[in-house]
Amino acid sequence: MYTKLPEKDFDDSSTESLPIYTKSRSISLKNLSLRSLRPLFTLERLIILVLLGILIPTLPLAIFSTKCSQRTKFSMQKFGGDTDYMSLDHRTDVLWNDLVMNETTGHAGLIWAADGNADGKETVGMISMFHQLHCLAGLRMALQASVEGKNVGIDQNDDDHWPHCMDYLRQTLLCNADSMIERPPVINGTVQHFINGAEDPRKCGQSALLYDRFAKKGYYSHHH
Repeated sequence: MYTKLPEKDFDDSSTESLPIYTKSRSISLKNLSLRSLRPLFTLERLIILVLLGILIPTLPLAIFSTKCSQRTKFSMQKFGGDTDYMSLDHRTDVLWNDLVMNETTGHAGLIWAADGNADGKETVGMISMFHQLHCLAGLRMALQASVEGKNVGIDQNDDDHWPHCMDYLRQTLLCNADSMIERPPVINGTVQHFINGAEDPRKCGQSALLYDRFAKKGYYSHHH
């Protein structure tokens, strides 16, 4: 699941491989039913579903943390909700491909940057937001495969991608440690008995700036 870039493009101190987001093949879901899917939800798959359910609502907090790069500008926003991103339906795959820029590069977020280099020279690196989105998309793909009856394994010994992504997102969320207090939403004047974080105003980074930086300094479009 991982492909190394040419060694000439890495610092001598860097040895980490970079993951590839692979597009899944579309299938028809018209004939699927809850009864037919029931045998596919084994314990390990249920665990993945629960973990993904925890990560999806909170991932934007990690992406737009106040600990983002100094180049990031902030604005007050509300998350709201988008059911298109709450689905495993392959008809919504295109949304995730667009989100991680998979169709145009295969390695979204991989750029030339001098950030953190003492000599000021540009070397290859990856914008964290894209790595995080890539990993969330990877977990979604694992869930899709599981629902389709494929064996996705239970840990890093079976698959070296989604287990890495699960741990990477865990560490990202803990590292950013967003301390905002979210409140139950008020719908039609009634306070609800749940918290989804959709309507809480929060300080968000401007992801458009990172997409723009990637467009200008992308690894595959700007060779050194």
